[in-house]
Amino acid sequence: MTYFSLAHALLSSIALISFNDTIATNAEPEFYMADQSNVAIRGYDVVSYFNAPTPMMGNPNFSHVYGGVTWLFSNEKNLFKFREDPEQYVPQYRGYCVWAISKGRLTGGDPTLSKVLDGKLYLLCSQEALDNWMKDPYTHIERANRNWEELMKLHPEK
Repeated sequence: MTYFSLAHALLSSIALISFNDTIATNAEPEFYMADQSNVAIRGYDVVSYFNAPTPMMGNPNFSHVYGGVTWLFSNEKNLFKFREDPEQYVPQYRGYCVWAISKGRLTGGDPTLSKVLDGKLYLLCSQEALDNWMKDPYTHIERANRNWEELMKLHPEK
């Protein structure tokens, strides 16, 4: 192999790696983010919803990229728990409001208005939505499950 062909192969590899990185970082996030900062659910630690009395803010020193967005955690223990099984902790319906979805609408969830039910995290968009949802959460989850796929077809950009 000549010096020229070796240099060409190396440059081609670098270009391919750069191209793949660009694709990965420019992809649409899988999860809803209120501030478009690429930090999931406004920086709250999703594991803390399951193991603390109230949700805690995450710390950028304990972060992990999953689903196209950055997740922040309040401590190293929560970061490791998330890395072991992220699907156990991520909010249902990409973080959109479960109440709104049950009514056929897409509305962003508020991480300060949430409920863990049967080991799953649900975000809601307002105190009124939370209060209404809590009157019969299982019926609303059933309706949301029926509406979710159709809403994603109608709003593929989400």
